[in-house]
Amino acid sequence: DFWKKLKKHLLPRILSTLRGQKDVDHDQLPLPDTCDTDAVISFNLNRLYLHRILRINYTTYDIRREQDLINAHSAQHNIMVLCQPTEDSGTNDAISYRYGRVLGTYHINVVYNGPGRPPWHQKLRAEIVWVRWYEELGQPGTDWAHRRLGRLRFLPIEDHDAFGFVDPGDIVRGCHIIPRFRMQKVHKSGKGHSPLAKDGSDWKEYYIGRFVDRDMMMRYHLGLGVGHIYGHQSFPNYQTSAPSSAPPAPTAAQSTASSSRDHDSGGSAKSDSDTDASFDLDDSSDSDESEDKDDPGDPDVDEDELYVEDMYSA
Repeated sequence: DFWKKLKKHLLPRILSTLRGQKDVDHDQLPLPDTCDTDAVISFNLNRLYLHRILRINYTTYDIRREQDLINAHSAQHNIMVLCQPTEDSGTNDAISYRYGRVLGTYHINVVYNGPGRPPWHQKLRAEIVWVRWYEELGQPGTDWAHRRLGRLRFLPIEDHDAFGFVDPGDIVRGCHIIPRFRMQKVHKSGKGHSPLAKDGSDWKEYYIGRFVDRDMMMRYHLGLGVGHIYGHQSFPNYQTSAPSSAPPAPTAAQSTASSSRDHDSGGSAKSDSDTDASFDLDDSSDSDESEDKDDPGDPDVDEDELYVEDMYSA
């Protein structure tokens, strides 16, 4: 179901792009759930173009620009995307991020054939990342108070949700996933079920390396990452379960005041979970085939948190 999932992933993105164009009848464009994806989405020449390297731009803890290089054929192949909490999940137990292993980075030329389509034959380029998802075990005793790292494992490859597609603009960062060596590998012989999934090298469990660097660690301090700006307005009263003498979380008024000070001093207005919406596919990398020549236009420690008031009162 590779192509079926790909079309389902691309349809909302294509409709969103068309709604931003002036020469399109926006009233005729349907909702993604009301469309037959096989009928309204087609691929130009049925070609998928491979890119070896994906560059993810992000903002560091001290408000500087940095870049992660993701390569599906190297050890730097894990990514993290923002995972919005559901209504059924509690605030303290909500999982902030979802993790995946990149299996391939591609771009494809998409043609929309549904209602409200442009009067001309328009091809829309879309960048996609094919991933194999981890699932977080969610075991108790892995939060900040217990000083233990969170754990992951791969979904079985026969699971319907084991694989998926991601918009590169939704990737927060590359991440550090550490095998739990004591649990050993899934396949002792080193031979898995799928060469594409690369499951022959799977370990039974993994750790989330949230302390790999300062910037990564601060992304797990809810709302206190980039520039110390409290950016999660949906969690104004969030408290960690770790007993601490830390000062109370900043109020809305304090957050507004501190945000303005950051702005005056050249700070960034993005929260710690902003994805920067910036990425770059390596155009010099290898491709499956060249494009059509007829179309040249194509945390586990208990410590006091540093809040904005502490930073500026020094």
